[in-house]
Formats: sequence, structure tokens, C-alpha cells
Amino acid sequence: MTGRLSQTANSAFDPSIGEVVADRPEWTGKRKAVDRKARRHWQYPINGTRKDQYASFDAWHPIAMQVLHQESSSFRCIAVFRSVFNWASGTIEVSYATFARRGGCCSEKTIERELGIYERLGIIIVERGWRRSGEVRFRTRTIRLALPETMPSNVEISDFETDNSGPFGGDHEGE
Repeated sequence: MTGRLSQTANSAFDPSIGEVVADRPEWTGKRKAVDRKARRHWQYPINGTRKDQYASFDAWHPIAMQVLHQESSSFRCIAVFRSVFNWASGTIEVSYATFARRGGCCSEKTIERELGIYERLGIIIVERGWRRSGEVRFRTRTIRLALPETMPSNVEISDFETDNSGPFGGDHEGE
């Protein structure tokens, strides 16, 4: 029994073949490194109508999701963006704790890491600063939407019009 335990402690279980595999070189135990990419601000219509603001976010969101998918990055934070987005300013200013609660009750450190990956991929810009409340100073973090300066070749960029006509193209009488 101890031989089997020591084998599994130094190996990895591969569920696709149902047995322990001794060598998995792709499993290094290290976090994935992401190279920093040049980015540009997303032109968010701060003075536009709320409809224009929603449309702008809805155009940015699927592009950013594609960039994340290509890098095999987590969608946890970007799934929360809409619920914490300040539509008037075009920014996100909530705490890591709020992100963590809304992102599946994970740790704040997980959120911090994921936002760091998003920033290095060029889909957000994080501005850090200070604000004062009486005599107390607080660190602040403002997240702005962005896109990589050079878009990956297989990212589909279109107008992302939403078709709400249903499966029958507006004909709701049947197939």
C-alpha cells in the first residue's frame, strides 16, 4: 500500500485514461507567465446616452473575452465587470473583496492576480492613486477598459449587433 501511496504522491492522476501518469512536464506547479502587451484606451462615451454606453461596453466585452480565451485565462473577473461597472464614468472602482464576493467567493489574492493578467494582456488599464477622507489617506485603484495595441490575428472584431429575433428569425409561429 505504501508503494502505491508514494507513487501517487509523486505522480498525477490522468482521468482521461484512468490511471496514474508519472511524468506530466506541462504541470510545473508554477503560475502561467503572461508577457505585457502594449494597450490603448477604449473610447468609452462618458457624455453619451446610457444606450451608447451599454453598446460601447457590449462591443468591448466579446473582444476582451476572445483575448482571454486565446491565452487560456480565467473569465471570473470579466464575468463580474458588468455588475460593478460605473456607467457614468466608464470605470470600475470596487475593492478586491467585492470582486471576490461576486466572483464566486474566491480569495482577494485570486482577484488581484487575475486583474494583473488582464492588465498585462492589455484589456484593462489600472490606475493607482490616493484619496483623502479627513486626515486618513486611502489607496485607490481605477480600472479602465482597453484593448491590446496589436490585436491577435484570430480575434473577431465586428459590430456585435445583438440579434434578439429568436431561433426562427422573428417568425414565432414555428419551424
